[in-house]
Amino acid sequence: LLEYADFAVDTGKTLCAAMLLPEERTDAFWTFLFPVICQLPSLTVLLPSNRRWRENRFTRHLTIGIMLPGVAQLLFIFLGGLVLEALEMGAEEQRHDELVAFMREVKNSSSPELYPKLVEQLGDPEAFPWRSWDIFGSTFFCFTLMTTIGYGTFAPSTTGGKLFTVFYTLVAIPFAAYTYGNAGSSITSLLFEPVVERRKRNLKLNFDFQKIDTDASGDVNEEEFTKALEHVQFVGRQAMLSRVEERLQDGKSLNKDEFESFVNDLVDIVGEQLQLALTVLLFFLITLLTAILYPALDSTRAPEDGLYFAIITFTTVGLGDLTMPYAGTRSLHQNFNFGNFLYISIGLALVGSVIGNLSNIVSLTRTSLKTAIQNKSKFVTGNLTRVFVEPGSDAKDSPPANELGAKPGAEDN
Repeated sequence: LLEYADFAVDTGKTLCAAMLLPEERTDAFWTFLFPVICQLPSLTVLLPSNRRWRENRFTRHLTIGIMLPGVAQLLFIFLGGLVLEALEMGAEEQRHDELVAFMREVKNSSSPELYPKLVEQLGDPEAFPWRSWDIFGSTFFCFTLMTTIGYGTFAPSTTGGKLFTVFYTLVAIPFAAYTYGNAGSSITSLLFEPVVERRKRNLKLNFDFQKIDTDASGDVNEEEFTKALEHVQFVGRQAMLSRVEERLQDGKSLNKDEFESFVNDLVDIVGEQLQLALTVLLFFLITLLTAILYPALDSTRAPEDGLYFAIITFTTVGLGDLTMPYAGTRSLHQNFNFGNFLYISIGLALVGSVIGNLSNIVSLTRTSLKTAIQNKSKFVTGNLTRVFVEPGSDAKDSPPANELGAKPGAEDN
């Protein structure tokens, strides 16, 4: 393990030394590559011999669902940052030199009162740091591309930079959608699955078929079904009762298998709604924490600025008027590090999980009872065809009358 660590560190430092500015090599290594190197041993969970680790709920969600996608994303934006820095650095240096020359000319030819006002509005061109396209800024830019946040505080100006941005965006956005989808599902499952599953088990106990079928007919009619739902509270309950009345009117009913199939869908709906509520609660807790901590990071900002920043960022609106205070003594984006990356990624993953829960709830609510009724119709039609149409069928092959949906004692009719 020590030999592996030494090799990984030496390789990372060599890569940084070959492609980065001298003053940013050490910071770039410890900020981006070191977290990746630290998490690479988790790849061993994918080995065929570690099947037991993959089947463990905690290990599966933590490593395959959260850690490995995070490593892949961080490495992907770092490599994109290396390329964009190389493409944009020269053009940015040229623009900066032109700005410095222009401001010096204005300073020498204008009144002493005018120049300080220009510096106040435009900034001091000779102040350090001034680069946007160093490794920190370039990696930050790739992160905003991949997540579609797109603050727009700076953008590529060279032909190579623009073409690479187009290619990078087309690859990065589907990659981010896939990895954030897995991460969101794993985070909510890791935190809430025990609570949700316990709720689903307790709810399922309330739908015992023998208790619901009060007339012992072997089917559940509209009255019995409506009475069973009266004891269950969930969002959309009234709409579900209306669907019951519509679907089970005119004497229609559900047999045991069809009833249990619908109950499973109903339990899934309640489970999705509970997980949605817990996920929304966690999201707002993170948003509230941002509102509290944001003024501590930037003394010129108020808590409402933190709330505004969190919502605009997590929903990928990214207006660009307010970002995290990334500027440091060595780079304008020096404080964009693994912690910031992780924090924003968690917020994005939770938003994706909320959208997924809503989609599942709508889908299950629309199809649950409808599917049960359709299955009933197909089942009866198929058996009638087999009895009365198929040539050469013997009486012993015919299904019993109660299999066709008839009640006991109806054979003579």
